[in-house]
Amino acid sequence: MRTLFTKMMTVLTMLAVVIVGCKKPEENKAPTVIVVEDSIVVTHNSAILYAKVTAKGGSDVTECGFCYAKQGENSDTLFCAGSDGFFSVDLTDLLPSTAYSCKAFADNAIGRGYSETFNFTTLDNPTPVVKTFEVTDITTNSAVAHGQLVSDGGLEVVERGVCFDFESHPTIEDAHVTSGSGVGRFDCQLTDLSPETVYYIRAYAVCNEGVFYGEERLFGTAVIPMEVHTTAVLDVTGTRVRAKGEVVHDGGLDVTECGFCWGTEPQPTIEGLHIKASYGMGEFGCYFSGFERGVTHYVRAYAINEEGVAYGEERRFVPDDSFTPWQSGTLPGAFSVAPGRQVRFSQGNLQYKPSGFVWRFAERQWDFVGGACQGEQIGDINFATVFENGIQCDNICVVNANYAGWIDLFGWGTSGWNNGNTYYQPNDYAGYVFLSDLYGPPGTFDLVGDYAQADWGTNIISNGGLGQWRTPTSDELMYLLTERNTPSGMRFVMADVAGVRGMVLLPDDWNGAVYSFFGINELAYYDINEITGREWLEVLEPAGAVFMPAAGARFQFTGYDGVYFDWFNNEEAIDVGLWQIGLHYDPFFVCGSYWTSSQFLDGYPVGVSNAVALKIVTYDMDPLYISGFIVAKIRCKGYSVRLVSDE
Repeated sequence: MRTLFTKMMTVLTMLAVVIVGCKKPEENKAPTVIVVEDSIVVTHNSAILYAKVTAKGGSDVTECGFCYAKQGENSDTLFCAGSDGFFSVDLTDLLPSTAYSCKAFADNAIGRGYSETFNFTTLDNPTPVVKTFEVTDITTNSAVAHGQLVSDGGLEVVERGVCFDFESHPTIEDAHVTSGSGVGRFDCQLTDLSPETVYYIRAYAVCNEGVFYGEERLFGTAVIPMEVHTTAVLDVTGTRVRAKGEVVHDGGLDVTECGFCWGTEPQPTIEGLHIKASYGMGEFGCYFSGFERGVTHYVRAYAINEEGVAYGEERRFVPDDSFTPWQSGTLPGAFSVAPGRQVRFSQGNLQYKPSGFVWRFAERQWDFVGGACQGEQIGDINFATVFENGIQCDNICVVNANYAGWIDLFGWGTSGWNNGNTYYQPNDYAGYVFLSDLYGPPGTFDLVGDYAQADWGTNIISNGGLGQWRTPTSDELMYLLTERNTPSGMRFVMADVAGVRGMVLLPDDWNGAVYSFFGINELAYYDINEITGREWLEVLEPAGAVFMPAAGARFQFTGYDGVYFDWFNNEEAIDVGLWQIGLHYDPFFVCGSYWTSSQFLDGYPVGVSNAVALKIVTYDMDPLYISGFIVAKIRCKGYSVRLVSDE
């Protein structure tokens, strides 16, 4: 029984027989011949003729040659050493200034085949004859030119070479390269050429009688391949690093993507970990994360066009927490808050534990406490419903100096420093609007100068240090949101990050290629941009983005044994007296406000009961659409605080 292989070979053999049998045999006729006109060289008394057999005609070529004569006279026949390829003949003892005709021919068993008639005229006087050949070995900035001094015409040739230029008919007044003297072929190395450029070139010969040139040819230098460099690896910490790169040439095609790839093995590629940073030509850079601490990592810039991927130099780094390029607790993005002045934001909203007098920053940017009952229960009053990030808690908590939980919504100016007013502790709350003037520095003063210690940033932050923090002013936030110029044109967006609504601030050097946002610089609904926690931690935060969660507000009432509070998502409901209902965390109706250090708005005080806050609520009936980002708020309300550090 035949094997499958044997059967297949039998079928293939039969197919081959059929294919060969169906092939049309070459027609039996005389050979086909052409004169290679651009290779012919003519002097005053000689000529070198070239021809080629293009088809043998079904039989081997036995002889070939040329028939030539003065025009109008009988021709002579010259046989050449050659067969079915190229062949040539040197005609000598020709007459000056005389017209000649010639035909090439080739013989086979069928007969003789002739080329078309070719006419040429010898030169008037004895002159050097120069020939220019095709340029070879072309690169982006070099090439090899070839020429031949066919005849010196009886004159003394003192120099030969090639000349070239961007314009037609180059001369030795243009760029030129010499290559000896005398009859014969020569080569010239052309260097320092411009990439992607068309050049015209001619061979030449110099004698006492003048300069003689060969025919003109042209060639184009090669396109520079796509080139990208890994220019720097900066700001290395245990969790993130900043890299910089540059696309210096696009390879003649659009660069659709550029960024960085990295890993623990040398020569990382985009098949592994990588991040898109930009597109097109020029410099680019971004932060990225996802490392193994203490392990050597390798990073390369990359660029992509239609031809493929190019990589930059490989650089190494070791993720390590021993060096932090900015202060502890500070995010990497830099934000302009005035011309020539930048700040960086804290890693999260400010939080406080009254029982331990401890301040800290939230671990993640979307974390907030709001009205959560996280601490030890003090007392037994259960008056209203409270919420933690939208989840209802069972019991209300008494917030006083003994409260063992964390709070992150504060009355204005409640840093814990006695500013001379009634309420200055972070856990102080008043139940009535008419008591708002008892918060913060008495009168109309900002949290600066004599009242600088009323700024929350003057405290020791357990995960952020001491002495570097402050609360931004209203003018600074307004400039950041509405006036600063960024290369991307992007300043902020509204978004949902890890299920929490809020505002995303984009740093000065933000690259739009990092992430596709909607509603750029617009007060839109939060869900217009839905970002996962992983996307935030691995892409957006390392690239410098800041998230300001809409953490609600506290409006307090006083009980017989302490201060109680609800957390609300709808300030408008609070303002009209509906605060006791206990509204739930509705994704559509959600708000958040952030205190500034300012008591002045547009150069005018907002009153002894008010201070200025950034409001980021986004629903249709909210006065934000009328009054803008920065509004006056009563001081007794509990709002979020986000600190900044000056660059």
